[in-house]
Amino acid sequence: MVPALSAAAVPLGPEAAPPTASECDWRGELHQARRRHLRHYRSEGQPSHLAGAADALLRLGLFRPAAALAQLALARSQGRCAEALLVLANLAAAHGEPRRAIPPLLALRRTERAPLAYRGLARICRGQGQMARATRLLQLAEARHPGEAPYSLALAKHHLELGQLELAWAALQRCLALDATCLEAWLDALSCARALAQPDLALAIAQRLSQLDPGNPSHHRARGQLLSELDQPLECCEAFAQAASLAPGQLVDHLNAAIPVWRIPANGSTAWMVAFRIRALARQLDAALKSGNEWTMSSPRGLLTLPFYCAYSPLNLRTVLEPYYALLSWACAPWLRDCQARSRANYRYPAARAQHQERQAATTPSRIRLGVLSASLHGHSTAAAFSGLLRDLNRDRFELILIHRQSPIVDANHLRLNGLADLVVYLDGSLDTEDYLLRSLDLDILFFLDLGFDSQDFLIPALRTCPIQITGWGVPHTSGLASIDYYLSSSWLESPADQVEYTEKLVLLDGLPGCVSSEDVQYRILSRSYFLLPEDRLIIGCVQTFWKIHPDFDLILERIARRLPDALFVFVDCGVETANQRFQERLGRRAPQASQQTVFLARCASSDFLSLCDCLDLLLDPPYFGSGVTAYLSMSVGTPTVAFRGKRLRDSSVAAIYRYLGIEEAPIAASIATYVEQVVALACNAPRRLALKRQTAQLAHRLYDNPTYVRSFEQFCTGVIAVAPGSGPGSA
Repeated sequence: MVPALSAAAVPLGPEAAPPTASECDWRGELHQARRRHLRHYRSEGQPSHLAGAADALLRLGLFRPAAALAQLALARSQGRCAEALLVLANLAAAHGEPRRAIPPLLALRRTERAPLAYRGLARICRGQGQMARATRLLQLAEARHPGEAPYSLALAKHHLELGQLELAWAALQRCLALDATCLEAWLDALSCARALAQPDLALAIAQRLSQLDPGNPSHHRARGQLLSELDQPLECCEAFAQAASLAPGQLVDHLNAAIPVWRIPANGSTAWMVAFRIRALARQLDAALKSGNEWTMSSPRGLLTLPFYCAYSPLNLRTVLEPYYALLSWACAPWLRDCQARSRANYRYPAARAQHQERQAATTPSRIRLGVLSASLHGHSTAAAFSGLLRDLNRDRFELILIHRQSPIVDANHLRLNGLADLVVYLDGSLDTEDYLLRSLDLDILFFLDLGFDSQDFLIPALRTCPIQITGWGVPHTSGLASIDYYLSSSWLESPADQVEYTEKLVLLDGLPGCVSSEDVQYRILSRSYFLLPEDRLIIGCVQTFWKIHPDFDLILERIARRLPDALFVFVDCGVETANQRFQERLGRRAPQASQQTVFLARCASSDFLSLCDCLDLLLDPPYFGSGVTAYLSMSVGTPTVAFRGKRLRDSSVAAIYRYLGIEEAPIAASIATYVEQVVALACNAPRRLALKRQTAQLAHRLYDNPTYVRSFEQFCTGVIAVAPGSGPGSA
C-alpha cells in the first residue's frame, strides 16, 4: 500500500502502511492508479472512480487537481459519493484547516462510510484538546448503531490512539463479537495485545489473521515475529517460509526462514550450528544476488537479529558478522541510495559545512563535534558504562551531542544524561530524515554505543553521515560493519594480536573500558529475608541474563553442586517467561543435582540489585560472555566473583578488574577444573571469603570516576582528527 498523508487529521479510510519500496516506485504506482481510475470512469461513468483518481492525486501532493476531481465526483453523484467526501475532508486537513473538514464529514455521516466520519470528527475534537467530547461522540455513535461492528471499531481505534489499551481491548471485543471476520479489527487487536505485553495472546490473534486471510504474507510475518519472541524458532521459520512462498522475492522472509535461532540453546553445539549456517547462507545469497537473482530488500524492517545470540559462545564473531552484514549492506544499497537522494533533495550540505567552518573559525580554540548515538541512554547498563565519560569530557575541546534512537525510554537517568550534553537530538526511525538530520549536525566523530542489539543497526552507519565512525565496549565484540572505522577497547583486556577479531581498526585505550560514575553505585543494606533467602545456607549466585549462560556452564554448576551438596544456587528471572522456562528445563536436564539446589528470584528493582549481591556468599562469572557493568557495580559490595581468564574482551572483564585493583590471590581460573576448585575452596573457607570481600570493597572506589579512560579517549579523538581531518580509514 501507499503511505498515508502524515499531516492528515482525519482518516483516508483503512490505515495505509508505510512504503515498502523506494519513493519512485510508490509514486509510479499512484500515477498508474490515477490513470486506471480515469479509464474506468470513462467506460463506466461511476463518480467513485473520479474520487479514486482524486485520492491518488491527493497522496501525490497535487492538491488543486485532487480538489477539482473530488468536487466533480460530488456533483455527478448529487453529493452522495463517500470517497469524494473523504478526499475533501483530507484536503482540508492537509492544508491545516480541520474546520473546513467538518462539512464533508457531516455529509459523510449520511453514507455507508459513516463510521469514518465519526472518527474524523473525533480527531478534530482531539486536535482542539476536547478529549472527553471526542470519546462521547464515538460512544454515542456506537450506542445509536447497536449491532454494527464498524462503530465499535471506530471507538477502539480512538482509545488505541490515546494509549487507553484496556478500553480499546473492550471495544475490540464488542466489534469482533459482532463481526468475527473483520480483518481491520483483528489487526488492531494484534497491536493492542502487543502493547499490553501479552505475546501469547498476540500470537493467537496472528494465527487467526493467517486463517482469515491466508494469502497475505504480512500475517505470517507477524506470526513469525511473535514466535521468535516466544523462543519457538522452528515454528518461527515455518511462518516466515509461508510468507516467503507468498512473496518469493523478499529477501527478509528468506533470511528469517533459513535459520532457527534459540535464545536459550539446548546444548553447547547450538551456537556453532547457527554460526556455521549464517556463514554458509551469507556466501550462498551473496553469490545468488550478484548473479542476478530477483530477490529484493527494499527495507530490512522485520528482519530478525539472527547473529545476536552467537555472541554468547566461544566464537570469533568477525567470521560470522562480517559476511552477514556485508550481504545485508549490498542488498540494501539501492534502498539506501534512494533514502539519501530524498535527504539531499531537501538539504544543502555544502552550505551547512561552510556555516560550520565559519562558526569554528570564530571559536578559539575550535571544538570537536562528538555525536554519541544510542538506544540505551536511560537506566541501562550501557548508559552506566559511559555516564562518566559523558560527564567528564573536556568541554573546552569537545562539543557533545547526544543522539537518541526512536522511541527511547525516558526516565530520571535519561533526563540526567541529557543535561550533560550541549545538544540533544531524537531520531524518528525514518532513514531519509535521519540521514538529513545527522548530516545537518556536521559531526566530526560519531560514536555508536550499542551496535548489534537490533537487526537494523547497520543502516545508519552505512549512510556515512560522519567522516569518522567509531564504536566500543557498549557491545563487547566487533560490529562486523565495514562502515565503522575504529573499535575502542582497552590495553587491560586485549592486545594488538586481537585485531583478527575485529572488522574495525582495534584501538587500545588506557585504563579499563568505559567510565562508570560513582552516582550509579548506590545501595542499601538489606537482610536475606527481604529476598526470601535462608540465613543459614551458603548461597552462590549467578545474576546474568539467561541467554548469556552457555550450556557448558550447566555442567560446571553440576560439578560444583556435587562437591557442595548443602549450597544454594540463586538465579534471577530474565523477564521473558519462555526464556525462564527453557533455562529451567535445560538446567534440570543437564544438571539435575544443581537444579534441585537452585532457586529463581523474580527480577528485583535496580535499586535492590547491589543489595542482593551483598547478601550472597559468592558470585559466578559464566564463561564465554562474562560480567561487564555488572562486575563494576558488584565490586562495590565486595562479594567475591569467581571468574574465567577469557580469551576475548567479552569474557575478560572480571579478571581485568581484579588485576587493575591489585586484589591478592583473586579467584581467577584458566580452565573449567580450576574454576570448580576455586569455587569449592572459597565456599569452604569463610575467613578467606570475608577477607576478599573486605579488600575488594575497600579498593573498588578506583573503578569509578576514573579519568584515565576519559583522557585516553580524548587523546584518541584529537589524534585521529589531526591525522585524517574529515575522513576515517573506511570512509566512502
